[in-house]
Amino acid sequence: MPDNKQFAGKTAYVTGAGTGIGADIARLLAARGAKVAIVGRQEAPLKQVAAEISAAGGEALALTADVSDAEAVKNSVAETVRINELQPGVIAVPRQQANSQEVQKIAERIPARRVGTGHEIAKAVCFLRSDEASYVAGAHLAVDGGFLA
Repeated sequence: MPDNKQFAGKTAYVTGAGTGIGADIARLLAARGAKVAIVGRQEAPLKQVAAEISAAGGEALALTADVSDAEAVKNSVAETVRINELQPGVIAVPRQQANSQEVQKIAERIPARRVGTGHEIAKAVCFLRSDEASYVAGAHLAVDGGFLA
């Protein structure tokens, strides 16, 4: 784990954390010192990500819940202080490999001329969770290489 422990003593609730972008977000927040509650519908991938985080010296709790079920979310969250929305653009994930030519065509229309990575999304989440964004609430942040600009 890196020495940057900017989130030591803080807890993060990460949905969709069993795979892809959510897993990248959980790993980076944990690497920066946060205790992470990782949430998703499938227990096995959540346990895998939690084990990876623990093996790297972090703390993670795997919670199985369907975030489209308000009652399930309420049961897994004790308190929410600040909520922001992050909208990822086209992000490289393993399931896109089968459509790599189509993804490349989309990337050519993005001003950055490439697709993003889960790690880039995770860094934006870290900013929103940081003290530097303590006055940011109810914001919508598009992390999309300029696609919506």
